[in-house]
Amino acid sequence: PDALTQAVAECMYGRTLNKCQTAQGALMRGCSQQFMRVVATKLREEYYRPGELLLKEGDVSFQLLFLVAGTVNYLHNNVLIKSLDAASPDVPMVGEVAFFVGAEQPYKVTVDEQGYAKMLKLSQDDYMQLTKLYPEQHELVLSNILAVYGVNRIGEVDESSGSGHLRD
Repeated sequence: PDALTQAVAECMYGRTLNKCQTAQGALMRGCSQQFMRVVATKLREEYYRPGELLLKEGDVSFQLLFLVAGTVNYLHNNVLIKSLDAASPDVPMVGEVAFFVGAEQPYKVTVDEQGYAKMLKLSQDDYMQLTKLYPEQHELVLSNILAVYGVNRIGEVDESSGSGHLRD
């Protein structure tokens, strides 16, 4: 049944995960299809109300969220920095740096007041199990994060990279 479970999960979540491999700044670029299929089986759907708080500025994230439907807003000191819509070509991950490197969440993230959001959630426990099975894939994701965000392995901004901020 693992093959069937993977096939169903890939059909349900493949489009979202594909963006995580192909979009500009994709953090899962280069990951194997086998790894991505197993990730798909670990995802759980969740629905959020308008205005609901997803991540609080300064928190560490124990879940990685993938935006499937709706819009989320990134705020710093309650000032809108960026909105991410599920229909955009952008990588649909929310809370990725805090999740993968254990850094503090640099922004508050909320569901847009104008609608609901559908998210896929990957728990840190599930991801840690995957890293034991696919350590090379975890290293690849970390390398991508370091390159995209200009942070080191503990989430501190690498001043020499010229990055270290939210993708535009």
